Amino acid sequence: MAPGLILFIYLDGNSVERIISLEGVGMLKENKQALYFNMTLGTIGPMLIALAALRYNAKGDYTGYIIIFLGFVLTISYIGHLEKKAGISKKWTAIRVIVTLVLLFLFSYSLYF
Repeated sequence: MAPGLILFIYLDGNSVERIISLEGVGMLKENKQALYFNMTLGTIGPMLIALAALRYNAKGDYTGYIIIFLGFVLTISYIGHLEKKAGISKKWTAIRVIVTLVLLFLFSYSLYF
């Protein structure tokens, strides 16, 4: 049985036993860490796709560039949907977007110049 706090409630002379789980307190922190780790990995993937698209564009193949760019946009919109569903605050989403754009600009600058 999972560790928990046993609480006895007396209603009209009858005892009712209730178990309140204490696991949720520690697991909340672990779930947030796992969520942020997966959020970081979810940011790296589309950034690599965008860098591939920029490199593809630098080579001059515009049809492939359009296909990669469309895939990138669809992936980003799906990640946004998953972040809303996971309950990530808009603040963390905005921070992730800003960091991603800065890193993408720095890496793409090195590809073109």
